[in-house]
Amino acid sequence: MSNFRLFILCCLISSLSSCNTRLDDALMKAGDNRMELEKVLEHFRHSSGELKYEAAKFLIENMPFHCTYEGTTTETFDSLYLRAAMEPIDNRTLFFNQKSEALDDGQTVLVSDITNVTADYLITMINYACDVWQATGWHEIYDKSIFFEYVLPYRLNNELLSNWHKAISEEYPLLKADYMVSRRGVQIEAEKGICDFCEVKDAIGASQHEAVILHNTQSEVAFSLMSEKETMNCLIVRYAATS
Repeated sequence: MSNFRLFILCCLISSLSSCNTRLDDALMKAGDNRMELEKVLEHFRHSSGELKYEAAKFLIENMPFHCTYEGTTTETFDSLYLRAAMEPIDNRTLFFNQKSEALDDGQTVLVSDITNVTADYLITMINYACDVWQATGWHEIYDKSIFFEYVLPYRLNNELLSNWHKAISEEYPLLKADYMVSRRGVQIEAEKGICDFCEVKDAIGASQHEAVILHNTQSEVAFSLMSEKETMNCLIVRYAATS
């Protein structure tokens, strides 16, 4: 065997050993929770496709670095964030700081994910993330690293664990559709279109201080839009009636 081939073989063995070491180290740190994490690996090892097994390994390998705070004080902090959102924007930080000063941080307990996350929770989160990723056509234009970095993670920081994938899926069902919807698209004023049997008048309160008056059923306003990519247009109409 040539020296070059021997070098490549050694690199591959070293790489595989390093990956296995990270997973083994994480499982060792799990302690009594190791069985739960091994259930996840076994669940995805021989079924559901390669991505879900990769996802399970990725999350478990990185799990020792994540934790959360639990306790009555933590729940109160969460409720304060929600309550602060009801305050005027200039007063939210002051409101939260004043209310939180009275809370006792000693009532919180630091809980590590690696020793507490259950198999059922992790399997559910992996299924949601992978199914959404694979169901959308736009994932093909992104590198898989985007999936591991932005779609797969089950938490953002050290917030309480929740099934947020399910909540997002129910609130925004179009995210699973094979197209994207944005309300930040092109915005066109009616008076900038081609008007037939209409009248453009000055109007106080209109965005451009002008309004199109539609006189009858023959009145029309037309627009022509150009797009560099194939798109599905969704027209959102805002209008005011005088009668």
